[in-house]
Amino acid sequence: KLSEEVRELREMANALLGEIDRVEGRLEATEVEQFALREALRREKERSEELRAELKAERAGRRGAAARFKGRR
Repeated sequence: KLSEEVRELREMANALLGEIDRVEGRLEATEVEQFALREALRREKERSEELRAELKAERAGRRGAAARFKGRR
């Protein structure tokens, strides 16, 4: 009976170790995905800042052109 209990405990321990391995694998995959998402977010923020700067410069150019046009009249 003791050897049967030991066998059952070993099976449970092996099952738990297998589950730990699966959880660690999922955690690693999640960390990789999170890193990729953060990198994509960083690139999108940079792109957004560049587009805002271009828009601001374009608007400033239009205001300057309008002021010059009014001055010619």
